[in-house]
Amino acid sequence: MEITLSPELMKLLESLVSTFSRVQYQYLLAIIPTVAIFGLYFLVVVRPGLGKLRGWWQTRKFEGETKGTIVKLVHNQPSSILNMFKLAMITLDDSHKVMRALRDTPSSRPIHLILHTPGGMVIAAEQIARAIKRREGKVYSYIPQYAMSGGTLVALACDKIYMGENAILGPLDPQLMIGLFDQYPCASLVKALRIKNANREDRTLIYGDVAKKAISQMKVTVSEILTDKLGEEQARKLSDKLCDGNWTHDYGINLKRAKELGLPVDDGMPERIQKIADTFPCESSVQYRKHKKNENDNSLRITL
Repeated sequence: MEITLSPELMKLLESLVSTFSRVQYQYLLAIIPTVAIFGLYFLVVVRPGLGKLRGWWQTRKFEGETKGTIVKLVHNQPSSILNMFKLAMITLDDSHKVMRALRDTPSSRPIHLILHTPGGMVIAAEQIARAIKRREGKVYSYIPQYAMSGGTLVALACDKIYMGENAILGPLDPQLMIGLFDQYPCASLVKALRIKNANREDRTLIYGDVAKKAISQMKVTVSEILTDKLGEEQARKLSDKLCDGNWTHDYGINLKRAKELGLPVDDGMPERIQKIADTFPCESSVQYRKHKKNENDNSLRITL
């Protein structure tokens, strides 16, 4: 059976199709910017917010289980343009906030300090360490991944240090910053001064003098922090080991090495602390699919 359409009806259908195509095109032009704005909003606001929400939930659960308060000292490399000018190190602002948390928390309530930092300003780290030392209540530190330099100093002041199986601490040898980009190990400057050089500049002698003072001051600080835990003699020996430049400043002291040195460390990292650390903001090129603990890739399971 054939159906014949009149020319007028054909023109009407063509007009409708043309109108629909124009409307659809205009609709697409209108919706593409909206989708782009929503996608940007999701990446910048929603996605980090979901990680913070998971971290908040795990934090509240742990605080409820331990009847304590969690304090986080976290420094990651900037992961977005919004954070590119943020210092990824311990600063005086950090020391102010940590000391306020110590002051505001009742001594009957233990503090669980999560450290995830490469270190930072000596004066800031020392302020935090001495504030922890003076606190009447307990302070426990947790190192899921790393607490280098000033982070190690803060950890040593705590009543106990819990380290992840792959976590590392770092040496406490001071670094002399000259200008914005030049950094010299104080121990190396002192060693260089022992080499005879008639053409040595006056500023090199000044740098060496400052380096000697920095090492001496750090040794005193570390000894005072550790004396109650290790005794005066052992604390002095350990401060010499950590501050005299026996390693490079980025040398990682793992759990086994920390125990050999006599540091008060423990490998009993709570699983919930690790879950909290997993929510710390971090952008990486590493990608993988997370498997459930009871998942076996070699088996095929059919469930109804």
